[in-house]
Amino acid sequence: MTDNNVQIEGGQVLANLEERTISGRLIPFNEEGRTNQGRFTVEPGTVDISEATADPSFLGINTDHIPWQNVGRGMRVWEQADGVYASWSIVRTPAGDAALQDAISPAGKRKRLSAEFGPVVIRAGKLVAGHARLWGSALVPAGAFAGAMVLAADTPDPEPIQTPDPAPAVAEPTGGNTMPEPLAPVAAPAVDPAPVLAPPAPVPVAINGLPAAVVTEPPGVVADDSRQVLAALASLRTNPRDADAMQVLAAIADITMSGTNTLPGANTLRPNWLGKLYQGIPYVREYAQLCNLGTEISAAGKLGMKVVRGTAASPLGPQDGTWVGNKQPINGYRGDSSTVGSLLYRFAVGNDIDRSLYDLPGGWEVVQEFLQLIIEDYLFWSDRLARETILAAAGAPVAAKTYPAIYTTNGTTALGMLIQGILAVRKRKADGRRDQPTFAILNDLAFEQIAYAVGGDQNLPAFITLALSALNVPQSEIGQLGNVIAVNGDNGIIGTPSVTVGSKMGIDFDELAGGPLVIDAIDLARGGIDKATHGYFQTFTKRPESFVTIGTADAWAATTAVVTGQYMKNGAATLQALNAGTTGAAAPTNPAVGANVTDGTVTWKRLA
Repeated sequence: MTDNNVQIEGGQVLANLEERTISGRLIPFNEEGRTNQGRFTVEPGTVDISEATADPSFLGINTDHIPWQNVGRGMRVWEQADGVYASWSIVRTPAGDAALQDAISPAGKRKRLSAEFGPVVIRAGKLVAGHARLWGSALVPAGAFAGAMVLAADTPDPEPIQTPDPAPAVAEPTGGNTMPEPLAPVAAPAVDPAPVLAPPAPVPVAINGLPAAVVTEPPGVVADDSRQVLAALASLRTNPRDADAMQVLAAIADITMSGTNTLPGANTLRPNWLGKLYQGIPYVREYAQLCNLGTEISAAGKLGMKVVRGTAASPLGPQDGTWVGNKQPINGYRGDSSTVGSLLYRFAVGNDIDRSLYDLPGGWEVVQEFLQLIIEDYLFWSDRLARETILAAAGAPVAAKTYPAIYTTNGTTALGMLIQGILAVRKRKADGRRDQPTFAILNDLAFEQIAYAVGGDQNLPAFITLALSALNVPQSEIGQLGNVIAVNGDNGIIGTPSVTVGSKMGIDFDELAGGPLVIDAIDLARGGIDKATHGYFQTFTKRPESFVTIGTADAWAATTAVVTGQYMKNGAATLQALNAGTTGAAAPTNPAVGANVTDGTVTWKRLA
């Protein structure tokens, strides 16, 4: 799902267990909702539902907006005055059964519908027609609209219950204790003469219609039964200082959960086992998907060529080919070519696991969760390589320009840096070619400034367009900016705001289709099962000119931990860390541009 698509909660659902269907209002009209794209309202006709109405099976339904958790397909999609409605057929799978039971249960969690459509264009708090199309739906725990509609169930009216006239009151004999008179049996409905089974009557029994038998206690004996205890409890609720009630309760023996007079013995009470607990959001790659992520990986890697005017070191832009004619010499210039290859990185983690954890119930759950952590390690490892490749392509940071007061007065210099980076990528390079900016990586300080500057619910690309208009930059210079995705990440500068802007097509990242491989082997001699996870990540930088970092490198500091790709300023030189480590006690001697120098456990490359 892209950042320009929307998830919008529509309403509660009607579920039919026998027919395995779910129906409800998917998109409410003219109600403000809080969506992942901010607050706005949807008016009739602004969301294109033609595909879903033409073939309702096009509209799938999942849980929690997770695409691979699909639980059904559309049966009917239609529009009414108050919104877009739909019905789905739930698949006959464990996940579908769970979703259906969840929808019909009074204590169910996912009883709301949520639409998926985009791209969205918002103006004056309303969705603009002609852009968004409906393409998905989901069952979610909570909706965003207070007026979400619930469809009425088409079920027969319940049979009326006929209640007999109350029996005439029977005078209670005076004196002594009496047993309560049992209730008269309830008459069955006239349409169904089936007999009504009554519970066994208490002993002694009071025959209906006759005075109840009088039961007296022996002289001097007071009945200390449950009625006295309950009456005492009721008295204490209304009058906590009722001495008579306290005397009744004083005779009760104490039973406690722990300490003196405890009832539960050791290990009698068991905790409610919850299994794996919530441990935060699992790692999601932040950098790899910013470039061209694919599966074109091979043992020999990728190799390609570049052809330029002039030389590879000093390429030329388009040349003037004007010729005067009349047998005069024609123009000519030389060309050059070079090859560019990919880099391959390998990942491997293995464990020899006691097979008892596989053979006995309860052990596999722990092993499986641990193996998921290794997969997460691969995602983090490959994403770190993607980040380092992007920063290496960006090269030395470019100093921020002096921006108009519209940015500096509000402390939003990061927005000016973002625009500067976008224009730098769009600018014609030495070979006369432009590049299309598609993403920006903002460090924590810059991202915080952007978050405050855009006003939360406003659309960030639209806000950037307004800022460019205020700068009076000619449209011919701006060109088509496209959809630039701004993400929060580490771009090598920590102490001050900085922005890295790049083009998706400038770098290829490739990995095995389906992710890393999990290899199993049996260790018969020692009763173990070996599991190893192998992954491969290939990087291919095709056009480093399409990446730029705007900002100021941090000053070099002694005994400081740095990460790969981090920039530091050592005197007049700009250095970039080639590995993670700790700087030494004294500043290193700056090498020549392009050369490396060792500093503590860090190897620096001089960029400028």
